Amino acid sequence: GILWRGDFSIYSSLEMWVNCPVSPAPLVLHLHRWTSNNVGSDTVSVSLASFAIPVQTSSNIGVSWTHVSIPMSAFYTPAWTPLRGVETFYFNSDSQNRRCNIDNMYLIKLPQNTFSTSIAPTYIPTVAPSIKNTVVPTNSPSTIPSSSPSTFSPSRQEAIATGTILTSTPQVQPLFDGELGSFNRSYTEFASIVPKTGVLGSFGLQLNADPWHSPSMVLSAPLWRATISRYNELILYARCSLETSLTMHFGRWTSNGVGGTSGNVFLGSYADPLDNPPKTTIGNVWTKVRIPISAFATSDWNLDGAERTYFYPTPLTTCWIDNMWMWTDKVPSASPTKTPNWTPTVAPSTSAPSRLPLPWLSTTLVEVLGVQPLYDGEPGSYNLSFIEYARNVPGTGLQGSVGLELHPDYWHSPALNLAPPAWRCDVSHYNELLIYAKCSAETVLTMHFAHWTSDGVGSDSATVNLGSYADPLDSPPKNTIGTAWTQVRIPIPAFYTPYWKVAGAERIYFYSSPLTVCWVDNIYLRENAGPYVLNATMSTQSVLTVETNKYFELGTARTLDNYLLSDVTTGESIRPKSIGLIFRFEKFKQSSTLPQSRYYVNLILPANIDCSHSYILSMANVTDPALNTMTPASVPITCSEEMGQKAIKVNQVGYLPERKKIAYVGDYLGDNEGGVWAVGANGAVWYWNRINAVFKKLTNIPTTRNLRGVVANSPSDVWAVGDGGVIIHYNGVSWAAVGSPTTKNLVAVDFNPS
Repeated sequence: GILWRGDFSIYSSLEMWVNCPVSPAPLVLHLHRWTSNNVGSDTVSVSLASFAIPVQTSSNIGVSWTHVSIPMSAFYTPAWTPLRGVETFYFNSDSQNRRCNIDNMYLIKLPQNTFSTSIAPTYIPTVAPSIKNTVVPTNSPSTIPSSSPSTFSPSRQEAIATGTILTSTPQVQPLFDGELGSFNRSYTEFASIVPKTGVLGSFGLQLNADPWHSPSMVLSAPLWRATISRYNELILYARCSLETSLTMHFGRWTSNGVGGTSGNVFLGSYADPLDNPPKTTIGNVWTKVRIPISAFATSDWNLDGAERTYFYPTPLTTCWIDNMWMWTDKVPSASPTKTPNWTPTVAPSTSAPSRLPLPWLSTTLVEVLGVQPLYDGEPGSYNLSFIEYARNVPGTGLQGSVGLELHPDYWHSPALNLAPPAWRCDVSHYNELLIYAKCSAETVLTMHFAHWTSDGVGSDSATVNLGSYADPLDSPPKNTIGTAWTQVRIPIPAFYTPYWKVAGAERIYFYSSPLTVCWVDNIYLRENAGPYVLNATMSTQSVLTVETNKYFELGTARTLDNYLLSDVTTGESIRPKSIGLIFRFEKFKQSSTLPQSRYYVNLILPANIDCSHSYILSMANVTDPALNTMTPASVPITCSEEMGQKAIKVNQVGYLPERKKIAYVGDYLGDNEGGVWAVGANGAVWYWNRINAVFKKLTNIPTTRNLRGVVANSPSDVWAVGDGGVIIHYNGVSWAAVGSPTTKNLVAVDFNPS
């Protein structure tokens, strides 16, 4: 914005807060600008720790947040003083690639009375701006229209009412409006969007040119790199604080500079109605300007692929523009050039699968195991990121939440860029995509995934018709989406093509036929295969252990009424009196750092059972976090006199007892969210949480003795033992020492599920 290539000499200091949370690190900063000969392109590198408040002796930035205040003079060099034209801040640390954070970084301005001619602008750019060489146009029709307005004002219906928010139609394409939620409040340079400076007191684009820089505005989607040559003319409103020659041109990046700049047009020459006598300037009242697109064309460029617009006033003065749009009388045919394939790759099932109601109808989506949100729209939630031909609109989503409003046209499909962690994720890992959709009229609404490939092969998934996967399926079935919210459930294989199984997806495209406005909300990927019972045996005569292949949802797994043990011999029914949950690490998967685990539900029975009887365990409503039900619903129970303890097996000693041990790791990731605990020398305790996927060394451990064994009964019940008979316990909040019956070294700890 206004700071890019700004004058930093008017500031006294640079303030920021910084920390290096992993470990203390030396952190340095320097400022940079581009120069053709590299002279004066970099400032002095400044150590942030040297300017810490309060003053510190260490040269490192620590793990706690530190206030840093750097005088601007600390950056000065003989080749670059004063600091003008700054473009980039560079931070660097040592070779250990430590992670550091910064926040609340700002510049403190010098008091007004300290300004003097000694710091007057003297910076001369290495490359003089081409705008200074603007040639006043001749009276040729390509640059200045004749005195007759009809030669450059084709008959048409007015696109907008002055001062209102611009809207897009097949014939009208806004470039800038400035109103909240409207077209192009995107990236600007040497310009700013200022309230009450636009037409009728609306937002206007204020142009702040200087001798070296032309104010510019990056075109936002759908105009960025669009086919501008198909439009007839550009219309905008302009005014300046003084009578000035205000010029405009389009620009784009080209590798050799050829065709990178359009013709330069004087706005005053195209005033509507034309001044009499004609003039080439813009004054201090709003002037409507209508420029034929051909006026911008050059022999090297017809304007297709434009990326931004540039403005420049001569003499220099502040100017404002508002309500800038283009229009065309070239109406496209009703069918897009590339007709979408509306037929789904996989035919939908004739009936909706039986399942529990999904809980995300109007709430903010939450990422849980088995569920990956792609779009929610609520502030602070999933994917309010880059969108094209669409916008996030409050009140248009489910139950009045924020929805994604789709605005397709004959040439463009609305698109949603996937946000991390969904960006380039392996969609094929999931079973189905769920989405809620509605449209302003009955229409065929389609969607497909896309990613970039160098040759274009496999860059698009199959196009799927949302109406074909309505849930429940309409009777009789239909292929359209109507005006009521419809839940859509699409099997992921429906998107597959011979070239792409939707791994590494980057965005989603939508299209409606016939064209109409549609809304979507709460889009997410979901696994639909629940936990599967691998084994169900008696660990003791009063403890029944159910082993599954997959994590389970804690609430449903702990509900006593979800389990019933039936004695086939006597007909007696038994409910468990309590339940314990275990997540046990087995091994690492081949060629992967992902653990292969087993999951256990320990059902504590009210009394010992008779192993000579036959039993069946029935389970209902036990699910995973994505609400998929555990299967099978009933399993036979094995009970024998040789019952093995299926609880935690901890590797306390290791395979090489004579070698030094750094840590002794238990294999419990208790209660699914519990994580992995590790203990070691000098009272070290480490914890790994699956959600954050990082080991963290804990503090405030009540011993410095070597710890040699650890076990977790639940996230709030963890025990560790070690040298000298030390026993410590974690209650979910803090660790505490526990009285021990021995002073001998303890090398193992375990628990009995009963």
